[in-house]
Amino acid sequence: MQPKHETVLAPVEDTTKWVAPETAQQLKNPTESNEATKAEGAIVYKKNCRSCHGKDGDGQGAEAADLKTKPTDFRDTNFSKQSDGSMLWKIQKGRGDMTAFEKDLTEDEIWKTINYIRSFSK
Repeated sequence: MQPKHETVLAPVEDTTKWVAPETAQQLKNPTESNEATKAEGAIVYKKNCRSCHGKDGDGQGAEAADLKTKPTDFRDTNFSKQSDGSMLWKIQKGRGDMTAFEKDLTEDEIWKTINYIRSFSK
């Protein structure tokens, strides 16, 4: 009689996912989401984000085809599940083709831009 062997599969990390640190995920947007802050965020978005992420936030901006990594579609329901803190961290730090805006934009500008980006998924 042969002993029974149990196969246990360990979870494999999905390296394609971009996950912000837990401390960043917990950050709350201190900027009220209203028409005024969204309008200010729209100005920042048009100047810094639209060329890759598209005018409608669909990831189909004019420069998207030239990038190695497809820009995020802000209308996607999985994207909208991210916390504002995660978005802040990703915008600040960047990765690959995604520009790091930590030195170019203030936190206030980024929070307002997040308010605007959230309007794509509604």
